[in-house]
Amino acid sequence: MALADGQGHSLAGRNDVAFGNLTAAGGKAANQEIIDKFSRARPNLCGLSPNRTAIMAILNITPDSFSDGGKHFGQHAALNALDEMADAGVDVVDIGGESTRPGATELTWQEEWGRIEEAVRHAVGLGPKVSVDTRKAPVMEKALEAGVDIINDVSALEFDADALPLLAGQDVDLVLMHHRGTPKNMQELTNYDDLIPEIMGHLQGRVEACVAAGHDRARIMIDPGIGFAKSLEQNYDILHALPAFHGLGQPILLGVSRKSLFKTLPFAGHTEGRLPASLAAQCLAIQQAVQMLRVHDWRESLQMRAFMEHLWFASTS
Repeated sequence: MALADGQGHSLAGRNDVAFGNLTAAGGKAANQEIIDKFSRARPNLCGLSPNRTAIMAILNITPDSFSDGGKHFGQHAALNALDEMADAGVDVVDIGGESTRPGATELTWQEEWGRIEEAVRHAVGLGPKVSVDTRKAPVMEKALEAGVDIINDVSALEFDADALPLLAGQDVDLVLMHHRGTPKNMQELTNYDDLIPEIMGHLQGRVEACVAAGHDRARIMIDPGIGFAKSLEQNYDILHALPAFHGLGQPILLGVSRKSLFKTLPFAGHTEGRLPASLAAQCLAIQQAVQMLRVHDWRESLQMRAFMEHLWFASTS
């Protein structure tokens, strides 16, 4: 749908993505407040343009992450990977020291920070924005002292009671992910009465909790939590309903890279075989004006984004 034709509304402030009429519950036309949440421009998180889907490259310094555990566990490998990411032009590096895959064992905060400290300090000032993937307030505090730009918490600041007051008013952007339970039991918690509204309601509640604690609403990004307390089909339902999450009025991050929802597809039984499906899902997300993609295969994702941008430019020139 083309805005130039005077039809529809801009989706998330984008001139290249639009939506038509909205209907609220009961089939009634959506009111202007709802339309505004879908259409208003999103903030420039970390100085990154909301009009271009950002690529967040994953650096797991772990022996047991579901996809790349052990690949960057040594500090030399981790620092080299950061240099390569920066040289290639990724927008954000997301550094994590504790696996949150289903069934993962929890670390102490000292163990977690010990794994990532050198990489975090190396990454700050390297070029890309720096995100730390953690649930623990002491790790967040150390990361803030090191100068990171983003705290990415898969528990939406619910795992550690000290996290919310620690981050309130801090000069940092937040990623809040929908979740249930812990990595030990989350895949036992996939019963929902109404999947998408329940996920959106949880995320809205966490955004409001952060705002009430003193954090700037314009510095909060939401993540629907693909693979976290979701069945295979529920993950597909989320991807199908991605545009609905714009109704919360916040920037959206999507982490779908190599995840188990692809495991029943041809040649995708192992994580190494899931790149094509991951790129297809990321392409869908770009078309739906998602603001950030969290990816393992950052070279391929950068190429895919460049192709999409060339394609759109050609179609409008």
